[in-house]
Amino acid sequence: ANEATRQQDQSAAVAAVAAVQAENKTLRVQVATAADGEASRMAGLLVRVQQLQEEVLTVRAEGEAAWEKKSVQLDASWSARLGAAQRLLSEAVERDVAKAV
Repeated sequence: ANEATRQQDQSAAVAAVAAVQAENKTLRVQVATAADGEASRMAGLLVRVQQLQEEVLTVRAEGEAAWEKKSVQLDASWSARLGAAQRLLSEAVERDVAKAV
């Protein structure tokens, strides 16, 4: 009876070890799958961050170009106004000189 009990205990222990090993294998597969999924997700996020950085650089470049264009337009506008003011002043001076003479 003792030998039968020992063999049953040993069989139960072997079965328990096999069950733990099977569970361990399943968990390793799950961890590896999750790690692969996480790595894939992180790679996707990295790609998106790079896309956003490129968009920021593009928008910044477009903004700077627009500012330079606007600045040139403003300079041209002020130049035109200054030229007109100088012409009006010259005409006024000529009229005043003509009246004085």
